[in-house]
Amino acid sequence: MGRRFFEALLRATQEGIRAVTWEPRINLAAFEQQIGEPVARANPDARRVWSDPFLQRPEHGLLVILRAGDYDRWYHGSTTNTPAKENYVVVLPDEVRKAFKAIILPPPGYELQPLKDIPASAARRFSCTDKAITDMRLVAEYISQGHLRYTKAETVAVPSLRFILQATGGPEFFENADDGELAMLRTRMLVEGLAFAGEKDRENLLVRTNSAEPLRDLFPKLSANAPFLHEKLLAHLVDNHRRPVYDATATKHLGAFYAQFPPGKWISWENIRTYHRLREHAPTLFRPLTGDLQASARRTTGSSWGRFIDVNGDNQFELVSTPLLKGYAFFLAALGLAEITFDLPANTFYCRHNANYLTPYDGLCHVRLTPLGEFVFGRRTAYEVMSF
Repeated sequence: MGRRFFEALLRATQEGIRAVTWEPRINLAAFEQQIGEPVARANPDARRVWSDPFLQRPEHGLLVILRAGDYDRWYHGSTTNTPAKENYVVVLPDEVRKAFKAIILPPPGYELQPLKDIPASAARRFSCTDKAITDMRLVAEYISQGHLRYTKAETVAVPSLRFILQATGGPEFFENADDGELAMLRTRMLVEGLAFAGEKDRENLLVRTNSAEPLRDLFPKLSANAPFLHEKLLAHLVDNHRRPVYDATATKHLGAFYAQFPPGKWISWENIRTYHRLREHAPTLFRPLTGDLQASARRTTGSSWGRFIDVNGDNQFELVSTPLLKGYAFFLAALGLAEITFDLPANTFYCRHNANYLTPYDGLCHVRLTPLGEFVFGRRTAYEVMSF
């Protein structure tokens, strides 16, 4: 019945619905370019530009046009500015969209699309699986001996990081980086991850020297620690009113996603992004947004207001989900659980006030699990630890 109803609609109506059914929100300008025709025109009555900025064509009457969250302040109370389609999004009401999902097939990228090989042009490739456990044992021993030092801001002191980097010999994601956010990034992840771990977990690493099982026991605890992941992967997100409220199940979903990667196969970032964009719930660490979470960032292009951007339904994927997914891949690589390829970080949507990237992880290109990662995620039953 539903399919017959859909097929009875005008072709233009079908194309519009098809484009927005699997994408919860699409930029209006991009949407019109995608379907090849205008959906609406600016309201010529300047007195109604705030409440009714556009007049929709009848064949697209099922669609809803909303202001993108970043632009609410700019248009509030305005009766003179012509609304720009780039500042609006197209949506279908949730119940309508879910009904059409039973009729319209998902687009390419809805499922993981494994790659046997990656382009030879991949700029940087990182893997440390052969020495990851040895490096973690060195860090655990350094901490257990009481040598780790912190700054007044409660961050690990640079001399401690330098000593550990010299002791492990690297490798680093960004060798010899001048940018303080990129320098010793992998070492910081190792040190702060093991500092977050309990004393018994560190002792377990030191006692069971020829086994990967201590890491398999430790990783679920690290990956379930939402405050740690927030601090390391989403440092641009702040809550100016109260402490963030974390979702206890979110970290499990994040780990379960990477655990399903096919052994030995690469997954591109474009595929990871599309996979999550086409689903109802985007990756996050937080309970449903309450309006208190903000990003210390600015838009890469266009105007920005102040130093903070409110996180909302329009920008959550770019400000929360994308950096979380990318940062988690780097975290896996730092522990030797994944191999990644990446470029220097850059962001086309949002960036820091003093840089052209939002997080150091922006340049992620490809990910695949290492044999150690497969063992930790339960995809293989044994793993032989190499001695150095």
